[in-house]
Amino acid sequence: MAGYYEQPEATKAAFTEDGFLRTGDLCRIDHDGYVYITGRVKDNFKTAKGKYVAPVPIERELARDPHVELVCVVGSGSPQPAALVQLAQSAAALPRDRVRASLKSTLDAINPQLEAHAALGGILVVEQAWTTDNDVLTPTLKIKRHVLEQRFGSRVAALRGSQVRWEDEA
Repeated sequence: MAGYYEQPEATKAAFTEDGFLRTGDLCRIDHDGYVYITGRVKDNFKTAKGKYVAPVPIERELARDPHVELVCVVGSGSPQPAALVQLAQSAAALPRDRVRASLKSTLDAINPQLEAHAALGGILVVEQAWTTDNDVLTPTLKIKRHVLEQRFGSRVAALRGSQVRWEDEA
């Protein structure tokens, strides 16, 4: 891309000082020079502590739990981020205590690896499936973080001490 047609300011904002296009992707480069895309800049959010959290790497780790179908880390403006989890269909039929123990174990393994401001206060297991019909997923099946933040923000802000709760629990 050479630039935006007759929009020099927009063109300038679209490129870095050294001429690279700003894609909005976050990445890391390993010691061999390979580039790995690790998330999107717009996915990052700031907690009440004023620190930014990159949710995608945390979500990737949580998704390793076999009971998790979909996961979204939220916490914009909250004291501590938390995870919203949609259970895999196979996990929904299992006793809650068994699923809770697995999720708690996963959470306890992840939190020590995170900076203090990014450590999760807990996990909230949501009841309703995330679909395009209920406006949680885009037509390309990406999770709409801002929609979940609006729906569950106050509930996840109350999670502390690595709690794992279901949506219908007080």
